[in-house]
Amino acid sequence: SETQETFDPTRTNIQTNHFVADVFYDTALQQTRPHITYLTSQGHVMHDFQDGNNAQVVANSSTYTSINLSVDSLGNPHIFYHDAGGDEGLYYAAWNGATFQRIRIAGSNKAGQFTDSVFDAQGNLHLCYYDANRLELRYTAKSVSSGAWLAPVTVDNNWENGGLNSIAVDTSGRAYISYVGFYGFQFKYATNRGGIWQTETIEGSTKANFFKGTAIAVDTSGFVHILTYKDSTNYIQYWSDSEGKVPVVDNDLDGISDFEERFIETNPFLPDTDFDGLTDGEEVILGTDPHNIDTDRDGITDAKEEKLLLDPLVYNSNLEISIALAIKHNLGNTDPFGVTTPYTSGWVYTTDMGWVYTASGLYPWIYIQNENKWLYYQNGTANPRWFWNANTGIWERR
Repeated sequence: SETQETFDPTRTNIQTNHFVADVFYDTALQQTRPHITYLTSQGHVMHDFQDGNNAQVVANSSTYTSINLSVDSLGNPHIFYHDAGGDEGLYYAAWNGATFQRIRIAGSNKAGQFTDSVFDAQGNLHLCYYDANRLELRYTAKSVSSGAWLAPVTVDNNWENGGLNSIAVDTSGRAYISYVGFYGFQFKYATNRGGIWQTETIEGSTKANFFKGTAIAVDTSGFVHILTYKDSTNYIQYWSDSEGKVPVVDNDLDGISDFEERFIETNPFLPDTDFDGLTDGEEVILGTDPHNIDTDRDGITDAKEEKLLLDPLVYNSNLEISIALAIKHNLGNTDPFGVTTPYTSGWVYTTDMGWVYTASGLYPWIYIQNENKWLYYQNGTANPRWFWNANTGIWERR
């Protein structure tokens, strides 16, 4: 109560587990006026303005579910409900001072199984809802000046997105929605603050129905605050932002979100899943295989090809690789080893192997004069370089 700052229990005659509540502060009467919308055991929608003895019928001709309530600045309730026993549409009921007037917002398409609404400071009513027929999260708004509803628009249609949604608006009337997507595998966020709807995956999981609920609010500075409930942890997690957007979760900082990594089957806690020198994010940009160190199977790793300005998606010949190596080390286009002595009739001197012989037709095979043996050079290796000894059948490093 306002006077004692304690809870004042009041017993009502509501017999249901399905109800939503809101309060309106009446400045004229200097008191709060509770509003309760609930379902009866028969699935009828009822609304109670104060203490359970002033119930009004909202809809009683079918079996309804998914009720939602918002109260405007005059203390009038605005109710949304899903017609589960009829056309499976989304309905809206507004109190005109004497009775509820009902219209269908979206009909005959399984709309409204998850719904949330909010008034902005100007009195416009914003609504988001899940459309099970379209598998989409949808949005519409009712203008306070015209009283008309905008044509619904799609916020997210990326397969089963939009359940357990929650909507908030900032002081400028821009909308923000948190919701669960892809059968509860992911928790998402959407906003039209930039003029168009933009969506973002905040966090993903590998378990269906992992995310059980969301709630969102926006403060007077325009910062977003979100609560989520996770199945495995049994606690409420709080998210907030300080830059006007909620960040994507990227635990290994490889440039792609944990949720995206789940789809490409890379390790979200390891920046370079295949250990080829390119992060998983870089491989996504390049189009290379993050599970294969040599996508084009030309004998040189994806990372080496990228550093040598070669195309890691195109098979490169030994000559092309040797030329690229030479250019990289400013040695001209014929030296594959990065030595400082130029070729002399196919011979080149290296400080660690002495005189070696190779030619474009032989490379990457080389002949070491000091040891009188042939080695096969593994392109792209350095510090150490790897060679296959044809005599012993063993890999050597130098």
